[in-house]
Amino acid sequence: MSDSFLNEGSRPFYAHFTCEHEAVDGAIHDLQNDLNNVDKALPTSQIARRLIQLREMMSRHFLEEEEGCFDEVCARQPHMCAETKQLEQTHKMLLEILDELIADVDEANSGTNWRTRFNRFEHTVMAHEKDERTLIRRGLMLPEDDA
Repeated sequence: MSDSFLNEGSRPFYAHFTCEHEAVDGAIHDLQNDLNNVDKALPTSQIARRLIQLREMMSRHFLEEEEGCFDEVCARQPHMCAETKQLEQTHKMLLEILDELIADVDEANSGTNWRTRFNRFEHTVMAHEKDERTLIRRGLMLPEDDA
């Protein structure tokens, strides 16, 4: 089978895919670090702005995955289409959670409930990315050492 994804092959695409995950992770971790800085509380307007930027980043990334990466996996491995659909559902759920965090941002500095929800969101994103990496490696037939 030819390694033809976007006429560049799977490895460069997979590298781009993982860089995008690193950018999302970095934005989440940076916000988490700033939220945990007890010496300087972030104004909720700044938290909201950063969450909105994160949502835009994740939304663009998800669209790219769904219309590029997942389509390629399904073209190469039709039996994996159900798994890609499950990941697409997780994308929707993650954006809904982020929307709820944005809507409730006024609670970010007033207790632990909002922070607990943000922590849970962060862990859910990390678990989702791990599942995606596994699926993409299988779907593009990349060995583990290329990951």
